[in-house]
Amino acid sequence: MTQPYNLEGKQNANVKRATLITGQTISVIVGGGDDDDNDEESPCLFLVHRKLICAFSPFFNAACRGPWKEHREGIVTLPEEDPATFELYVKWLYTGELVDCSSPTTEDEDADNTADPQGQERKRTVEGDPFANDQFNTVYTILACAYFLGDVLLDHTFKNAVIDALIRRVKQTNRYPCAMAALVYENTSSWASPLRRLLVDFYAYAHKRDWFLGSNRAMDMDNGPREFLRDVLVKLVSVQEEGCKECLHPWDSDFCQYHVHPDGVRCPKTFQVRR
Repeated sequence: MTQPYNLEGKQNANVKRATLITGQTISVIVGGGDDDDNDEESPCLFLVHRKLICAFSPFFNAACRGPWKEHREGIVTLPEEDPATFELYVKWLYTGELVDCSSPTTEDEDADNTADPQGQERKRTVEGDPFANDQFNTVYTILACAYFLGDVLLDHTFKNAVIDALIRRVKQTNRYPCAMAALVYENTSSWASPLRRLLVDFYAYAHKRDWFLGSNRAMDMDNGPREFLRDVLVKLVSVQEEGCKECLHPWDSDFCQYHVHPDGVRCPKTFQVRR
């Protein structure tokens, strides 16, 4: 299905968001887990305009058509998804923006899980004690989880917006995500995943010695999947052979390579992620 917004971030002339915020709504019940899992939080209910969510998500477009129960009852359940992440998705559907995820004013939220290019760790403290690295409390992790949801919903436009927000945050703060390799690799399937490739490129092009040993930043090296370590090593060798360590970072020169373009339409070369 042709999605209503092209991957330049501009409105397609044929379909505009405003024209989709009309008509019937569907109920989306998110979270709660399996019925037998008593540890899960209560599910959350979202009411979303059917035209809007079906235009962006082939998953919802299929669920809301044909003989399926979801179509007849107007209810779609996502028991394994996180309500907070889905709320972020709904806000993006209606506004075209990843609300609260790309502003440099929220930089402190990244403190547990970021390092600057000089290898300096930043730690928040509570009553004088440093927080342990907590991969569930940083903006970068919120964005990663949003990307995983985009995979489930088959919404490539949303996934590309998440990649842009992640790159924009790196450019704004000059800080890179860390302690995320296990999370990213466990929730993506192959090297074809743009999010995997972006994480590996961060290590290959922007690393300092402390990123690999001797600091909390080395958590990815200590605890990351073997596949991640192999990918980083291969990329480091490639960068060294090509003499590109001092070159423009690939996410600066061609961030479109981290997008998904099922229709074959790529972003214009002149379009850059804005600071």
